[in-house]
Amino acid sequence: MRIQFFLPALLILGFIFAGHTASQAQSRPRRDADAPPAQRLTPEERAKRLTDQQRQNLGLSDEQYKQLLEINTNHALKHEAQYQEMQKAREQRRAMAKDIEASRDAEMRKVLTDEQYAKYQQNKQQRMEQAKARRQAVSPRSRG
Repeated sequence: MRIQFFLPALLILGFIFAGHTASQAQSRPRRDADAPPAQRLTPEERAKRLTDQQRQNLGLSDEQYKQLLEINTNHALKHEAQYQEMQKAREQRRAMAKDIEASRDAEMRKVLTDEQYAKYQQNKQQRMEQAKARRQAVSPRSRG
């Protein structure tokens, strides 16, 4: 009788604990990738931090440490180059979208009356503010 009561209670507590742990993991801000560029660690700093952790966790010898530091630095530099390329592509996509939106606005301006166009711009601004609020609610980090 007691087992029938405690087993479901134990399962419920387990689910609550697992859900709480998962929500904390998701809400914890990422340290490096989300940091503004001025606060991001350099590839060399990231490689050294990783290698220091590996030394502690794996018990590396001095020679192993030097070798892993070189490996980690090379890969960190490759990741940084990839990150920079992605940033460039993101900026290009934003510029293209901005140009398309400006073209659309110019065409709409020719069709709409002054009052309609003003209302259109006001509605557009409200949608942008709502989208920004949703993004900030999902991710409190600042966006540029």
